[in-house]
Amino acid sequence: GAARGLDKGAGLDLRRFELSSDGHLIALTPAEMRVIEVLMRHHGEVLSRNELTEFALQRPLEPYDRSIDTIMSKLRRKLADAHVDNPRIRGVRSHGYVLDVAEAPS
Repeated sequence: GAARGLDKGAGLDLRRFELSSDGHLIALTPAEMRVIEVLMRHHGEVLSRNELTEFALQRPLEPYDRSIDTIMSKLRRKLADAHVDNPRIRGVRSHGYVLDVAEAPS
């Protein structure tokens, strides 16, 4: 199928843990929902693994804790499976993650 973006017809249902893109529903876990919510609110801004862990998992980041990376991997896979390529979640080495939103062509 053709690639889609979340910017057109996207919706986030916080009660049902669903992300929709052009009528396609993407079921998310509560932690994935909190991650995509905070990334969407701060799109274009690099959020640290610590900030994301505290918001999504509601606990501080522990040494050697890879939980947020696992959530990001699963979230990226779900977006890819739904052919959503805009925005995309990008890892920023030794900093965290950012939601990149491509500008619509004018």
